[in-house]
Amino acid sequence: MVKKISVLFLLFFPGLVFAQSFNAGARIGIIASQVDGDTYEGFNKPGLTFGVYVSRKISDPFSMQFEMNFIQKGSRKPVDEFNRTYYLMRLSYIEVPLMIQWHASKSIDIFAGPSFGVLLNSYEETEAGEFTGPEFEKYEVAGRIGLGYKLSEQWTVDARYSISLATIRPSPAGYTPFMENGQYNRLIEIGFSYQF
Repeated sequence: MVKKISVLFLLFFPGLVFAQSFNAGARIGIIASQVDGDTYEGFNKPGLTFGVYVSRKISDPFSMQFEMNFIQKGSRKPVDEFNRTYYLMRLSYIEVPLMIQWHASKSIDIFAGPSFGVLLNSYEETEAGEFTGPEFEKYEVAGRIGLGYKLSEQWTVDARYSISLATIRPSPAGYTPFMENGQYNRLIEIGFSYQF
């Protein structure tokens, strides 16, 4: 699946970049994430995302944007003075968001849409060390909303919120209530985009 997406993107990206009606660029951002259903609260797991995008105007106030990103998600429960337990979950994905953008003004964009992810690797540990839990789903479908502000003709800063629309790890027998309703990625992003 990752190879298929990558090949398609590499085949079409050069043509889209040089097509008159398309814009292309790159984006990098930082992430704060959590996983619903792991009994821990708070966006305590930091991560990075980076990738490329193409966008096309579809009407006067609207555009469509297609991206391909590497993104780090997961969960983290830090040690505190009252509770010495620790937990870390690292999940790395190749993610392909498809978003509709509303150009509310010359500087402000509001956007939303689905994203499709492929899990590259996963890792979990506690204060006792690394362990292997139930398997994660190989694919993720998520929803995303965001707000962008144009700093210049080339640079944009944006804030995004995303949540899984289906479980990233279903609740297996014997793991309730730890994962009673399954687990879902939830994250906040702050990123910068540069239009070529």
